[in-house]
Amino acid sequence: MKKIIKKFLNFLKHPLTIIVVILIVWIIGFILFFKDAMSELPATLFGYSLAIFQTAIFKQYRAIKEDTLKSNQKASYLKKKYDLETPIVLDINGNKKEIFFTEICDATKKIEIKHSDTEFELDSFITNNYFNIISAHSMSTFKNHKTLRLSSVVEEEDKIIFNTEKSDYYKHMVTNRAIDYKIQGNLTLRSMYEQGPKLREFVDSNFSNHIGINCLVIFNDNKIILPHRNNNATYSKNKVTASIASRLLIDDYKNVSMELGIDTIVNVLMENYKFDNNEISKYRSKIKFVGAARTIYEGGKPQFYYVLKIDDMSGCEYYSKHGGKCLVTAMNTEIDQYKRLYLADLKSLDIKEDNKLKFNYFDKKLKSKTCNVELSMYTNLYYIIKNSK
Repeated sequence: MKKIIKKFLNFLKHPLTIIVVILIVWIIGFILFFKDAMSELPATLFGYSLAIFQTAIFKQYRAIKEDTLKSNQKASYLKKKYDLETPIVLDINGNKKEIFFTEICDATKKIEIKHSDTEFELDSFITNNYFNIISAHSMSTFKNHKTLRLSSVVEEEDKIIFNTEKSDYYKHMVTNRAIDYKIQGNLTLRSMYEQGPKLREFVDSNFSNHIGINCLVIFNDNKIILPHRNNNATYSKNKVTASIASRLLIDDYKNVSMELGIDTIVNVLMENYKFDNNEISKYRSKIKFVGAARTIYEGGKPQFYYVLKIDDMSGCEYYSKHGGKCLVTAMNTEIDQYKRLYLADLKSLDIKEDNKLKFNYFDKKLKSKTCNVELSMYTNLYYIIKNSK
């Protein structure tokens, strides 16, 4: 019964359902309005129903538009603005896609984190416009958390040092995540702080720049987990993402190291994908760092990329183990909730225009899907391909 109710509620939320219902209400109202025997009740019900569905449509529209107002992802715009940056080019079977991320490093050198006990402070302009800027996220669900800010990168002969400091999620929401939101007229954070033609170095940046974690989970039959985000996510609403796309999870700043990235992935594997303790003990050592990059879309925010190749379990076995439930129900994450998960065939990934991705996925039988995609997932694929050569 719960499943039936949930499916019915999802059906009611669908934009096409709302449009059809409004049309039906209009037709019924039109008929009732012109009947001599019309009472006040039908007219009242008509008006009430119409108001509800108009509000629902407006919310759907705002949710869809919110991401585009917060971050301009048009290639022509970014290419012109950052003409001295070199975007990453993903090549899948000869099908090339330019992604507006810039490389920080790959996995060829040792990575070390040096943490300072200092805390990132917002610029006075951002502080003075705080409530205006954070209103850019009115259709998103979020709450505050500790984050780890990348404050500078030092490359030495045998290693790369990431210097970090404290920050929090709210500071992220009023800097990187609202970079193209129009604060006053055409004034945006990008036009003030990241006007190009290159991104500012981390040490000179006015943004929170917290470290994000991306990981692709690949089973031994080349199936990968692709979550599909809900419409209330803070970013990439209604898009498929990497198997794991999260801020770096941190409870305190006592033991800051690269192990925190692994810990974040393990946490998501257990909480969202129901991997048990025995599986985690086997797979933790198989989680590999493959590279780091800055997203031009969000003003240089850093992302760390990983891959987990599971060689003793197929995607179909994973599906059977969980009865398919984790692949068709939403995962209850605190931020950026999923509406469902796809068990996609890695070899079937097909890059389409307008930032869309076509893929085959398994759900009792093989099916096909075309979705909008979070472009950071492409960067994850880029590093996996680069490291396999």
